[in-house]
Amino acid sequence: MPEYTNAAVQTVAVNQNVLFTETPVGCNRGYVTRREGSGLVTLRGITNQCRARYKVAFGGNIAVPTGGTAGPISVALAVNGEALNSAVATVTPAAVEEYFNVFGISTLIPIKPSFLMRYLGQSSRKRCGT
Repeated sequence: MPEYTNAAVQTVAVNQNVLFTETPVGCNRGYVTRREGSGLVTLRGITNQCRARYKVAFGGNIAVPTGGTAGPISVALAVNGEALNSAVATVTPAAVEEYFNVFGISTLIPIKPSFLMRYLGQSSRKRCGT
């Protein structure tokens, strides 16, 4: 199972991708691909049955950056740019720079060949890597 990470703090604009800069564990068979430094991941349904199912999960720390206003912030998994309602985490910090752990955001993605999965950070806030 591949793993993509980014340990650096980053500021993510609303409806933009959370970027991943490291690949501690890659996919040797090419079933899961991505470009280094991107937040987009492509899942391929290469099986004898012409389809596959992937469990996609996210975990990280999110906060309102300095200069922002404390209030609800969210991150979500997205497929083809559309956030999945079943894979959203929302936290409400009382102050800026107050980090919250958001782990366990996950979903099962049924894949047919050429189906694209996008990972989308739905927050104008920053996040520390996983």
